[in-house]
Amino acid sequence: YHEKNARRRNAANANPSLVAELYQNYGSEVHELDTLRQRRNTVAKITPPTKDSIAEGKDLKAKINAAEISVRGLLKQLESEAVHLPNDTHPLVPDGFNNVVVRMSEKNPFPSFPFEPRDHIQLGTDLGILDFETASKISGPKFSMLRGDGAMLEIGIVQWILHKLRNKGFTPILTPDLAHSTVVEGCGFQPRGEATQIYRVQNDGEHHNTADLCLIGTSEIPQYC
Repeated sequence: YHEKNARRRNAANANPSLVAELYQNYGSEVHELDTLRQRRNTVAKITPPTKDSIAEGKDLKAKINAAEISVRGLLKQLESEAVHLPNDTHPLVPDGFNNVVVRMSEKNPFPSFPFEPRDHIQLGTDLGILDFETASKISGPKFSMLRGDGAMLEIGIVQWILHKLRNKGFTPILTPDLAHSTVVEGCGFQPRGEATQIYRVQNDGEHHNTADLCLIGTSEIPQYC
Protein backbone atom coordinates (compact mmCIF):
# COMPACT_ATOMS: atom_id res chain seq x y z
CA TYR A 1 0.00 0.00 0.00
CA HIS A 2 2.67 2.52 1.04
CA GLU A 3 4.74 1.94 -2.10
CA LYS A 4 1.68 2.54 -4.27
CA ASN A 5 0.65 5.55 -2.21
CA ALA A 6 4.09 7.14 -2.67
CA ARG A 7 3.85 6.68 -6.44
CA ARG A 8 0.32 8.13 -6.52
CA ARG A 9 1.49 11.23 -4.66
CA ASN A 10 4.65 11.60 -6.78
CA ALA A 11 6.88 11.25 -3.72
CA ALA A 12 10.04 10.35 -5.63
CA ASN A 13 12.26 10.47 -2.55
CA ALA A 14 10.01 8.23 -0.46
CA ASN A 15 11.21 4.69 0.22
CA PRO A 16 8.64 2.93 2.43
CA SER A 17 10.49 -0.41 2.33
CA LEU A 18 13.68 1.18 3.60
CA VAL A 19 11.77 3.00 6.35
CA ALA A 20 10.17 -0.27 7.46
CA GLU A 21 13.58 -2.00 7.50
CA LEU A 22 15.19 0.84 9.46
CA TYR A 23 12.30 0.84 11.92
CA GLN A 24 12.68 -2.89 12.58
CA ASN A 25 16.46 -2.54 12.98
CA TYR A 26 15.97 0.40 15.32
CA GLY A 27 13.53 -1.55 17.47
CA SER A 28 15.91 -4.52 17.64
CA GLU A 29 18.87 -2.37 18.64
CA VAL A 30 16.84 -0.53 21.28
CA HIS A 31 15.82 -3.89 22.73
CA GLU A 32 19.45 -5.04 22.80
CA LEU A 33 20.49 -1.77 24.46
CA ASP A 34 17.81 -2.17 27.13
CA THR A 35 19.00 -5.71 27.77
CA LEU A 36 22.57 -4.49 28.25
CA ARG A 37 21.42 -1.79 30.66
CA GLN A 38 19.40 -4.28 32.68
CA ARG A 39 22.42 -6.56 32.93
CA ARG A 40 24.58 -3.61 33.96
CA ASN A 41 22.15 -2.80 36.78
CA THR A 42 22.15 -6.42 37.90
CA VAL A 43 25.96 -6.60 37.94
CA ALA A 44 26.19 -3.29 39.80
CA LYS A 45 24.14 -4.77 42.65
CA ILE A 46 26.63 -7.59 43.30
CA THR A 47 27.97 -6.99 46.81
CA PRO A 48 30.80 -7.14 47.47
CA PRO A 49 31.99 -6.71 43.87
CA THR A 50 34.12 -9.53 42.58
CA LYS A 51 36.90 -9.57 40.06
CA ASP A 52 34.56 -11.09 37.49
CA SER A 53 31.75 -8.59 38.17
CA ILE A 54 34.15 -5.65 37.85
CA ALA A 55 35.46 -6.97 34.55
CA GLU A 56 31.93 -7.61 33.26
CA GLY A 57 30.88 -4.13 34.36
CA LYS A 58 33.68 -2.54 32.32
CA ASP A 59 32.79 -4.69 29.33
CA LEU A 60 29.11 -3.77 29.61
CA LYS A 61 29.96 -0.08 29.83
CA ALA A 62 31.89 -0.25 26.55
CA LYS A 63 29.11 -2.23 24.85
CA ILE A 64 26.44 0.20 26.08
CA ASN A 65 28.38 3.22 24.82
CA ALA A 66 28.79 1.60 21.40
CA ALA A 67 25.11 0.56 21.32
CA GLU A 68 23.93 4.09 22.23
CA ILE A 69 25.98 5.57 19.38
CA SER A 70 24.54 3.01 16.97
CA VAL A 71 20.96 3.63 18.13
CA ARG A 72 21.31 7.41 17.77
CA GLY A 73 22.74 7.03 14.27
CA LEU A 74 20.00 4.61 13.26
CA LEU A 75 17.29 6.90 14.64
CA LYS A 76 18.71 9.86 12.71
CA GLN A 77 18.74 7.80 9.51
CA LEU A 78 15.20 6.57 10.16
CA GLU A 79 13.89 10.09 10.72
CA SER A 80 15.62 11.45 7.62
CA GLU A 81 13.97 8.75 5.48
CA ALA A 82 10.57 8.79 7.18
CA VAL A 83 10.12 12.52 6.59
CA HIS A 84 9.83 11.81 2.85
CA LEU A 85 6.81 9.54 3.30
CA PRO A 86 3.61 11.25 2.11
CA ASN A 87 0.30 11.21 3.96
CA ASP A 88 -2.02 8.31 3.25
CA THR A 89 -4.44 8.79 0.37
CA HIS A 90 -8.05 7.70 0.57
CA PRO A 91 -8.64 4.89 -1.95
CA LEU A 92 -11.56 6.80 -3.52
CA VAL A 93 -9.40 9.83 -4.35
CA PRO A 94 -8.73 9.86 -8.13
CA ASP A 95 -5.21 10.25 -9.52
CA GLY A 96 -4.40 13.57 -11.15
CA PHE A 97 -5.12 17.22 -10.48
CA ASN A 98 -8.19 19.47 -10.45
CA ASN A 99 -9.38 18.29 -13.86
CA VAL A 100 -10.21 14.85 -12.44
CA VAL A 101 -12.14 15.97 -9.37
CA VAL A 102 -15.08 13.66 -8.72
CA ARG A 103 -18.22 14.99 -7.05
CA MET A 104 -19.21 12.35 -4.51
CA SER A 105 -22.59 13.79 -3.54
CA GLU A 106 -24.73 16.89 -3.86
CA LYS A 107 -27.31 17.45 -1.14
CA ASN A 108 -28.73 20.75 -2.34
CA PRO A 109 -28.98 22.17 -5.87
CA PHE A 110 -27.04 25.31 -6.63
CA PRO A 111 -29.23 28.37 -5.94
CA SER A 112 -30.24 30.76 -8.68
CA PHE A 113 -30.45 34.52 -8.22
CA PRO A 114 -32.38 37.22 -10.10
CA PHE A 115 -29.14 39.23 -10.13
CA GLU A 116 -25.46 38.58 -10.81
CA PRO A 117 -23.97 37.33 -7.51
CA ARG A 118 -20.73 38.80 -6.22
CA ASP A 119 -17.92 36.80 -4.60
CA HIS A 120 -16.57 37.41 -1.10
CA ILE A 121 -13.76 39.61 -2.41
CA GLN A 122 -16.12 42.04 -4.13
CA LEU A 123 -18.61 41.98 -1.26
CA GLY A 124 -15.89 42.56 1.35
CA THR A 125 -14.37 45.40 -0.67
CA ASP A 126 -17.74 47.07 -1.27
CA LEU A 127 -18.59 46.85 2.45
CA GLY A 128 -15.20 48.25 3.44
CA ILE A 129 -14.33 45.26 5.64
CA LEU A 130 -11.61 43.83 3.37
CA ASP A 131 -8.56 45.84 2.28
CA PHE A 132 -6.44 44.17 -0.39
CA GLU A 133 -4.68 47.29 -1.63
CA THR A 134 -2.99 48.15 1.67
CA ALA A 135 -2.20 44.53 2.44
CA SER A 136 -0.48 44.08 -0.94
CA LYS A 137 1.78 47.05 -0.17
CA ILE A 138 2.73 45.49 3.16
CA SER A 139 3.03 41.79 2.30
CA GLY A 140 2.57 41.41 -1.44
CA PRO A 141 -0.29 40.20 -3.65
CA LYS A 142 -3.02 37.83 -2.41
CA PHE A 143 -2.87 39.21 1.15
CA SER A 144 -5.78 41.01 2.79
CA MET A 145 -6.58 43.03 5.89
CA LEU A 146 -9.78 43.04 7.91
CA ARG A 147 -11.04 46.51 8.72
CA GLY A 148 -13.79 47.90 10.94
CA ASP A 149 -16.75 45.54 11.13
CA GLY A 150 -14.67 42.84 9.41
CA ALA A 151 -12.12 42.85 12.24
CA MET A 152 -14.88 42.95 14.85
CA LEU A 153 -16.67 40.06 13.12
CA GLU A 154 -13.57 37.85 13.36
CA ILE A 155 -13.01 38.75 17.01
CA GLY A 156 -16.67 38.03 17.74
CA ILE A 157 -16.57 34.64 16.02
CA VAL A 158 -13.42 33.68 17.96
CA GLN A 159 -15.01 34.73 21.25
CA TRP A 160 -18.22 32.84 20.42
CA ILE A 161 -16.31 29.64 19.57
CA LEU A 162 -14.11 29.89 22.69
CA HIS A 163 -17.19 30.36 24.86
CA LYS A 164 -18.83 27.23 23.43
CA LEU A 165 -15.63 25.17 23.72
CA ARG A 166 -14.97 26.22 27.32
CA ASN A 167 -18.49 25.13 28.22
CA LYS A 168 -17.55 21.70 26.84
CA GLY A 169 -14.43 21.50 29.02
CA PHE A 170 -11.76 22.73 26.60
CA THR A 171 -8.91 24.90 27.94
CA PRO A 172 -7.79 27.85 25.79
CA ILE A 173 -4.01 28.00 25.30
CA LEU A 174 -1.91 30.81 23.79
CA THR A 175 1.23 29.06 22.60
CA PRO A 176 4.71 30.40 21.69
CA ASP A 177 5.10 31.52 18.08
CA LEU A 178 8.46 29.71 17.79
CA ALA A 179 9.29 26.02 18.14
CA HIS A 180 12.43 23.90 17.83
CA SER A 181 12.89 22.21 14.47
CA THR A 182 12.69 18.77 16.12
CA VAL A 183 9.19 19.60 17.38
CA VAL A 184 8.18 20.81 13.92
CA GLU A 185 9.52 17.60 12.34
CA GLY A 186 7.63 15.53 14.89
CA CYS A 187 4.38 17.05 13.59
CA GLY A 188 5.15 15.99 10.02
CA PHE A 189 6.49 19.29 8.69
CA GLN A 190 9.83 19.70 6.93
CA PRO A 191 11.72 22.71 8.32
CA ARG A 192 14.61 22.26 5.89
CA GLY A 193 15.18 21.54 2.21
CA GLU A 194 13.39 22.46 -0.98
CA ALA A 195 10.06 21.03 0.18
CA THR A 196 9.99 23.06 3.40
CA GLN A 197 6.70 24.62 4.48
CA ILE A 198 8.18 26.44 7.47
CA TYR A 199 9.96 29.76 8.03
CA ARG A 200 13.13 29.38 10.07
CA VAL A 201 14.66 32.08 12.30
CA GLN A 202 18.24 32.91 11.37
CA ASN A 203 20.89 33.37 14.03
CA ASP A 204 21.46 37.12 14.33
CA GLY A 205 24.60 37.04 16.43
CA GLU A 206 26.84 34.97 18.66
CA HIS A 207 24.76 35.80 21.74
CA HIS A 208 21.42 34.88 20.13
CA ASN A 209 21.37 31.19 19.31
CA THR A 210 18.05 31.06 17.48
CA ALA A 211 19.10 29.04 14.42
CA ASP A 212 17.10 26.00 15.56
CA LEU A 213 13.81 27.88 15.96
CA CYS A 214 10.98 27.92 13.42
CA LEU A 215 7.83 30.00 13.10
CA ILE A 216 4.78 27.87 13.78
CA GLY A 217 1.92 27.86 11.27
CA THR A 218 -0.60 26.41 13.71
CA SER A 219 -0.85 26.04 17.48
CA GLU A 220 -1.01 22.27 17.03
CA ILE A 221 2.78 22.26 16.66
CA PRO A 222 3.72 23.51 20.17
CA GLN A 223 0.79 21.63 21.73
CA TYR A 224 2.32 18.44 20.29
CA CYS A 225 4.72 18.58 23.24
